[in-house]
Amino acid sequence: MQSDAVGTDGAAEEMQALRDQLAQALLAVRARDEFLAIAAHELRNPMHTAALTISTVLAQSVAQGDAELERRARRAQRAIETLVRRASLLLDVSRLNDGSFVLRRRPADLADCLRAAVAQLDDQARHVSSPLRLDCPGSLPGLWDIDALAQVADNLITNAVKYGAGQPVQVRAWADDRGTAFSVSDGGPGIAAADRQRIFDKFERLMQGACARTASGWACGSSANWCMPTAAPSR
Repeated sequence: MQSDAVGTDGAAEEMQALRDQLAQALLAVRARDEFLAIAAHELRNPMHTAALTISTVLAQSVAQGDAELERRARRAQRAIETLVRRASLLLDVSRLNDGSFVLRRRPADLADCLRAAVAQLDDQARHVSSPLRLDCPGSLPGLWDIDALAQVADNLITNAVKYGAGQPVQVRAWADDRGTAFSVSDGGPGIAAADRQRIFDKFERLMQGACARTASGWACGSSANWCMPTAAPSR
């Protein structure tokens, strides 16, 4: 009888220890999400100031007919817009964790989104001898959360450039009766089939040889495809 009582007490202590660990883990997750939300707000405030400054420079360059300054100002403007989207992504991570994230669909053009992503990363791609090649129709309208799609495109193209072994990166988009899709392909060493599912887990990284690959997409030697149901813009 005594041994049974001791066994019961031990199981109860283990159960309480597990409850305590779970409570601590939940507190840590909540603290992380609060930090991400605060960081996103703090990052976006100075970015908006920088965006206003660049807009002023851009307007002056257009008024003065300074084509080179206008080109650089537009590139800086796109870079700031990308940073603002990434700061917003921190908020989205918090919302995903607490179940409050919603897609903000609105009429937009996927082709414009991809052209902007390619233009933003063109210099980086050329620097590592991985020229970007875009193949898409002039327009791919639909009801998209265009900021989320821009983040997906930016992550996929960035990884393809980074891990593409100096080979060209192909960005394609198309629409058919199944929906609208785009793909990013490169000529890098590839990702093992066993790892292709878990790279889409949050904050997942793969370490293979000298090449670290992130969860943003299939970064090496493969084609990452995203397909979305076709939705015509409301009139």
